[in-house]
Amino acid sequence: MRRLLFAVALAALATTAANAAKDTKPKDWVAVCTDGKDAQYTQTLGGVGYFHLGDDNGSYQTLRLTQTFYDGVAVCGAVDTKLPPGATPIGQVCANKSRETIYFKYRDAKDTNLPDEKVGVFCKAMITEY
Repeated sequence: MRRLLFAVALAALATTAANAAKDTKPKDWVAVCTDGKDAQYTQTLGGVGYFHLGDDNGSYQTLRLTQTFYDGVAVCGAVDTKLPPGATPIGQVCANKSRETIYFKYRDAKDTNLPDEKVGVFCKAMITEY
């Protein structure tokens, strides 16, 4: 009886692992400010992202972003423009789940030597992956 239960459990685990491997649906990251700022950054890995920023009048400004970076801990997107391949965007919106922040990475647009990017924390955030 124990062997039968073990075999059934093993088959169930194998089926679950196979279904997980087949799941190639892109993950979505959602970062929502928690420190009073009315902003949200959403990013589909390998796809489109959006940065929504609330106005004083109750409306929202939205930037469409293209993913520029992902390492499992942080994700970044730049304004969806047609940059040449390998070009560094001037500004990016990023979310870091270990630091629980939404932040901006930017560089001086006038400097053609592409200096190191500067980082400015925008807000503390709750970050969820779907």
